[in-house]
Amino acid sequence: MSFASDIREELVRIPGECDLCRKAALCALIRIDGTIYLSGAGRYRVEIATDYGNVGRLIVGYLHDIYNLKTNISYRRSVLHNTQNYQIDVPYQENIELVLKDLGILDENNSLIRGLAPQYKCRNCCSKSYLRAVYLASGFISEPKSAFHFGMNVTTEALANDLTQLLNDLNVHARLVKRRNSWMVYAKSGKDIEEFLKVVGASDSAQRINEVREYKAQRNETNRFVNAEMANLNRRLDASIGQIKDIEVVLKKGDLQSLSPAIREFIKLRVENPEASLKEIGEMCNPPLSKSAINHRARRLAQIASDLKKE
Repeated sequence: MSFASDIREELVRIPGECDLCRKAALCALIRIDGTIYLSGAGRYRVEIATDYGNVGRLIVGYLHDIYNLKTNISYRRSVLHNTQNYQIDVPYQENIELVLKDLGILDENNSLIRGLAPQYKCRNCCSKSYLRAVYLASGFISEPKSAFHFGMNVTTEALANDLTQLLNDLNVHARLVKRRNSWMVYAKSGKDIEEFLKVVGASDSAQRINEVREYKAQRNETNRFVNAEMANLNRRLDASIGQIKDIEVVLKKGDLQSLSPAIREFIKLRVENPEASLKEIGEMCNPPLSKSAINHRARRLAQIASDLKKE
């Protein structure tokens, strides 16, 4: 299974902590995956569609267990995506209007509640249950080995704002963007995605994200070290090549014996050790010299070569 499927399988097994948690989850699943039809005063019916069998079973279970509603289930395969689609029909029943109000989908005036129903904001466990269900209905997390990307799509700006605020209150730094006729709540930080998975109870998936984050951090640290070493090596080779060119000028145009013993020693050590750093050259001197002292000799050699070129 894919990483996204593993997360979904882990989340559907998490029970709500209280009865209101289960209602919060059912509310979110209907809000995201459902369509409400009105065929007369108070005569509502609901159609819910999902591509995931485990999510479909969860919805049907909640409808039966909490409200004892009758449901009809049908299956069809999408030719375009080659996936199974599950259609859950909740026909008109006498108490269905009260159910939609109790869930926080309709208000007292039978208008759609566009944001998060107030009863789910006041209890931490219910807020997490609602987030878990929104993810089951419309969420995705990309394979962490390739990139960190998490998002949930909703149809109203009010609900998107409420979800973003809820996530930020739970220390998940989420953002919001409009996508055609929907709104996406998203995050692209591995730390925030890991925190989200912990919040909704997907501890195994959160641990996997953590392992990938640690691996990527170690890999990046190794890359930085290698790049720094390569840069140092390139600078060292450039400096060595420049000094060897200065030595060639001195040997061709000057008198080696006229040079000071210190410069002659530097020339001898550089010719014998073309890839050594100045620090290493200084350690080879007798007595050993500091980096500052050996730098002085290199600059003195460069000045002698420059003077000879002018002559």
